[in-house]
Amino acid sequence: TDSVSTKVKLSFHPEVVDEHDSLHEVFVTLFNTVSYHYRRQHEDGVIGHKSLRWLLEAASDALDCANRDKHATQVLDFKHIDRTVELEEAVAATMQEKTPATFQRARTQKSLKGMTNHGAPVTNPFSPIIVEYLSIERHCQKASWFDKYPRAWKFEELVRSFGYVHTNAKVECLCAFIEAHEHVLEEFTMLERFSALRDCLEHVLGAAKRDLRLIQDLNARRFYYSKHTLLLKIVISRRMRILEEQSEEGWIAPSDADPLLALTRELLAEIE
Repeated sequence: TDSVSTKVKLSFHPEVVDEHDSLHEVFVTLFNTVSYHYRRQHEDGVIGHKSLRWLLEAASDALDCANRDKHATQVLDFKHIDRTVELEEAVAATMQEKTPATFQRARTQKSLKGMTNHGAPVTNPFSPIIVEYLSIERHCQKASWFDKYPRAWKFEELVRSFGYVHTNAKVECLCAFIEAHEHVLEEFTMLERFSALRDCLEHVLGAAKRDLRLIQDLNARRFYYSKHTLLLKIVISRRMRILEEQSEEGWIAPSDADPLLALTRELLAEIE
């Protein structure tokens, strides 16, 4: 009998990728998504300039770490932050449980103290997630100059009241971080392939929520006002988005929508 062969013509050139390449693509998509989410919240007036700067800086540091760029920020650069050891241990435990082969390979590479082709040191494959949050933690753990003003000096109460702006930026930053990453966990089906990465994200989100509670314990009155102001801005910004969408779809005439949009923008400016 004659042998029959089957051929398939593809419209693309197949490429073989390893686990690291797949994980790198996930990181690129994740950090670009959260960066877009941060900018969208800033455009809506939900978070301020300082919070946006902290969040985008953290996402950029994490992306550089994922790309293994030379001189990229690494977890070891945050030794002075107490949360570093806690997150490293949690991520290592997750890797050892969910991906023992990857965990053993990471330990071996770390013990060799080698360098990648780009000149960056070999690190934990989930380090970008930790780097992103520790970059935010670096800002949130710092007290403002106004909070350091001595209580025995003149006008102490007035001067220290200006520290509210810094506390408000911390609350906005952490809440935006938590919301963006919870959205990623809900919407990204690709994370089903990386259960260890999902668990690491949940560990980091848990650390962010604990830091929010810590801010509440240290500055209860400031946290109260920051939280309710943030919620009010979220409600008004969502109403503004609904008005814009209804106007674009033709459900509301532009002549009727413009005054309502102007009113919502005035409300957001008044809140600020």
